[in-house]
Amino acid sequence: MCGPEARELRLEGARIIPDTGGSYSVSGACSYSEVSILVIVTFLSGEFPKNNLSYHSRRKRRIFYPVSEKNPGLFTVKDLGLSCKAESLDKALDILAEKADDFVEETFRKQGKPVPMPSLPKENDGILVVPLKLEARIRLWNLLREKHMSTSEFARVMGISRQQAQFLVDGSRPVSFDMYYQAFKALGYYLSLELNPFK
Repeated sequence: MCGPEARELRLEGARIIPDTGGSYSVSGACSYSEVSILVIVTFLSGEFPKNNLSYHSRRKRRIFYPVSEKNPGLFTVKDLGLSCKAESLDKALDILAEKADDFVEETFRKQGKPVPMPSLPKENDGILVVPLKLEARIRLWNLLREKHMSTSEFARVMGISRQQAQFLVDGSRPVSFDMYYQAFKALGYYLSLELNPFK
């Protein structure tokens, strides 16, 4: 499924399953018209050091935050410091997905802090897949922080108003994926959308 109908796909929670060789696959709750798929966004750049594969891999990695049950009924996204109480992992993933946007905005961006990238998941962890536009905002914010670039400077690079640049950073107004594509292009990156089947 590669057509426009896939653009509004809503991702739900899923479980991490270790494969042979130390890699991981994602299994579980994501469906569209009875076809289970996973949408992955990567941000790649010609700026990557060619001899630094760990850096390259870390920057490509889709934002899947491990969710663990530290105490019975208490589920935590350790990387973000976000937690909730729920009867099951599936319900916790729904709650955390709803809380993630505001939590990231209040805890990290408004405080001028970079948003932590996910750690590697462990067996039986749940996985919080952030909405694609939230991931775009997280990566954009972190990239601006990395480049020590203010919103005003970013606006000048893109050739847009500061208010439009602010919308891209904080999500306070609807922003199209084309605008995010142009934003990353202006910063030397490109956005890549991949569809990967669930096992």
